[in-house]
Amino acid sequence: KVHDAMIGVLAAMSKLSSFIVFAIAKDVYALYFSAVIGAISSLQGITIRSMLSKAVQQDELGKIFSLLGCLEAAVPLVATPVLTIIYNSTLDNLPGAVFLALAALSFVVMTIMSYVFYILTRTGQDFTVLV
Repeated sequence: KVHDAMIGVLAAMSKLSSFIVFAIAKDVYALYFSAVIGAISSLQGITIRSMLSKAVQQDELGKIFSLLGCLEAAVPLVATPVLTIIYNSTLDNLPGAVFLALAALSFVVMTIMSYVFYILTRTGQDFTVLV
């Protein structure tokens, strides 16, 4: 059985690797390769929801998931202008810099998920320590 947090770490590594390959891609085959190595990156959201559902009381699940949904909807409002500025600023020198910035964010997520995995395995799967 694979731990939820380990799946999250692997998903973040997948996304990180995909963004790096996409940033330095020179031909269409590299873009296809980027898509292949990023295939499991969509599991991040699932593992986060799974761990949250184990960390809170049953009567709090609706509140937590609605808050998570609001955060997921608000992220593009901030990320889109920031990434547009990065892209426009680096278009002449390094067109893939925006993907390197996204890779840096994925690295932060991977680090946090690794820490969560460490804490959970150290406490014997006690998800309440996360709250």
